[in-house]
Amino acid sequence: MNDSTSGGNQTENAAPWIAAAVGLLGWGAWADRNHWYAKLAPYGLTSEDTRTAYGGYGDDPFRRQVAETTYGTGHFHINAAGWVVIAIVVVGLVAGLWCVLAAAGVARWWASHGTGAVPKIPVPALAVLAAAAVFVTVLMLVGRQPSAAAHTIVFVAGIFLGVAAWWVVMIVGMMPGAYWRTTQAFAGRADQVLGHGHPGAGRVRAQQWQVSADASRRWPAKLVAVTGPGWQHKPSELDELNRYAREFGWPPYEWRYDPMRKRITGSARPDVENL
Repeated sequence: MNDSTSGGNQTENAAPWIAAAVGLLGWGAWADRNHWYAKLAPYGLTSEDTRTAYGGYGDDPFRRQVAETTYGTGHFHINAAGWVVIAIVVVGLVAGLWCVLAAAGVARWWASHGTGAVPKIPVPALAVLAAAAVFVTVLMLVGRQPSAAAHTIVFVAGIFLGVAAWWVVMIVGMMPGAYWRTTQAFAGRADQVLGHGHPGAGRVRAQQWQVSADASRRWPAKLVAVTGPGWQHKPSELDELNRYAREFGWPPYEWRYDPMRKRITGSARPDVENL
């Protein structure tokens, strides 16, 4: 008991030390920022400062001072491209944190046997994270170029590929994310009659989603649910499952029971829902 409590206190007390370490590292990076700026210069994200000195008159009959610009001062500053990259990285980090928090929410929901509200899948945040990751990867792999024109080409290519990654994740992830959340909501209702005696997550799988002709309805053509010891495959139980399906705008299902695998399989029957 005391060991457990001591371990918990140590975990809680570690947070200030972690924050202090992160702050110290950040301060060190800022204090040595010119070193990091120099590392980013070959990628076109920082520019070296110049020094202009005025002196002498040379052969100018109007006695105007000659300006002499000195390069290679060893001091760097972030240029416009660098600030854009910083903004993209910050947005990507925020999106990544959002995804981590969402994943933690799903894990907590799963650990609670799916009794709480079904968490959302932040596909837009995941798409933004993917776009930022692709852009930074392109910049790191091929961004080290000798000329400003090459830097511009790499920068534009990175933006293009990042946008493409965002589009792919949105297209691939939006509907599956919505399907998963709808399926889990249906499972929360169906769990009342599946005979388990206690709630559980992941006991219902929806497959082969269909779309109506006017795209106003979507439903799974096949539902597979694991049954518990209380399942008797009575008509009243099947009617109850179909009633839950109607709550989600799905058609009735024709149910088959496999006593060996302890699961039921429902096949959508949109042709009989209006009979």
